[in-house]
Amino acid sequence: MSAIDSVKNYFQQVMAPKIQEFTSLDELIVVIGGSVSYGFADELSDVDAYIIWDIPRNVWFDKLRQFLFMHQMIDGYRVQFIPLMLQSPQYSSFSYLFHEQFDKLKDCDFELLYDIQHFIPIHDPKGIISKGKAFVSDLGSEYWQEKCLEHCEKLIDTLEAFYSSLKRKNIITGSMYFGDALKGLLQTVYLSAGFPYPTAKWIWNGLERVDAKMFESIRTYFENGFPCSSEELRNCIHSVTEVVTDRLKEKGFVPPYIINDLLCP
Repeated sequence: MSAIDSVKNYFQQVMAPKIQEFTSLDELIVVIGGSVSYGFADELSDVDAYIIWDIPRNVWFDKLRQFLFMHQMIDGYRVQFIPLMLQSPQYSSFSYLFHEQFDKLKDCDFELLYDIQHFIPIHDPKGIISKGKAFVSDLGSEYWQEKCLEHCEKLIDTLEAFYSSLKRKNIITGSMYFGDALKGLLQTVYLSAGFPYPTAKWIWNGLERVDAKMFESIRTYFENGFPCSSEELRNCIHSVTEVVTDRLKEKGFVPPYIINDLLCP
């Protein structure tokens, strides 16, 4: 039995009867997210099942705490049921999805949009997840062009901080900004292709699906190991920036002055 089927059966047979003691099953959504939904799962991966609802913690905590938060083995899979409480600021953006206020998703983090695109519904009686997927998929090129431009403007500041740290011979700070700069450049590839991006943990894994040519081009810069010296760090970021800006030129998503500032912040 697949991990998806195991989680679905467990929810229906074990958790659903408990939930029905205090609310209708129509008042929640259960999805599988994370690496399993992204298609990146391996032998180290757990199965993350998210319960999305608008029910106060004091109503459900005592009845469900034995099922939530902690990992449990279900048919040989390590599974964690994670409640996404819409009252919590951490998960408030999910309220737009839950209450079908899809237009407000345009201003949410791209990680959330990526999750919505990849969620695997386990329990979704109103079909909200499929509606959310359709909304994200229908976001037009003007939206992605605007978001890509906004992103590049912020990325210029990150690149400037990276290069200036190396000029000051502050290798530790430079190394930290190296990660931020590389992540920002990879995110640019997603946005320029008209896709949201996942969290930093999975952004490299997903790049090949978005732009296989770009994936191979960037991978070559790391074939001989990870850059360590100031010169190696600088050359790596500059090379990746050149590849990414070449793609931006092809797309015509950002004006020339932005391209120049990315190359020479």
